[in-house]
Amino acid sequence: MKTLLAAAAAILITTGAAAAEEAQTPPTLWYQAPIESGCTVAVVEPMRTPSEWTGACTPGSPISGEGDFRLRFEESGRLLVMRATFVDGAPDGPAVIRVYSLATDEQIEEHRITFVRGCVQGRPDCTPLPAR
Repeated sequence: MKTLLAAAAAILITTGAAAAEEAQTPPTLWYQAPIESGCTVAVVEPMRTPSEWTGACTPGSPISGEGDFRLRFEESGRLLVMRATFVDGAPDGPAVIRVYSLATDEQIEEHRITFVRGCVQGRPDCTPLPAR
């Protein structure tokens, strides 16, 4: 299941923090990708998984504010729900990630992670999403 969580995190965001500069890691290249509502989310690679945002948003604009970002993994029968605050399309601050069975709607696992503008706090292999 940790593989599913890792894959979902890679789809949505990449990991790291400002230490990327010190480690000579190239800056993370972010772009906005559309989600089902027509709003956008900040990603570093193409999203191939259906996703939705439960918070308010304006089509064509990055998701911002508090809400649930949901990713459906039909092949594995899992639904990943990230409860977080988003800024300019990227999670920022504490987040709770829950994984559910699509067949039974039963919660399988839960993780708590802190993000810094899309990057997992404390990881050196990511440059946070620049402020707009």
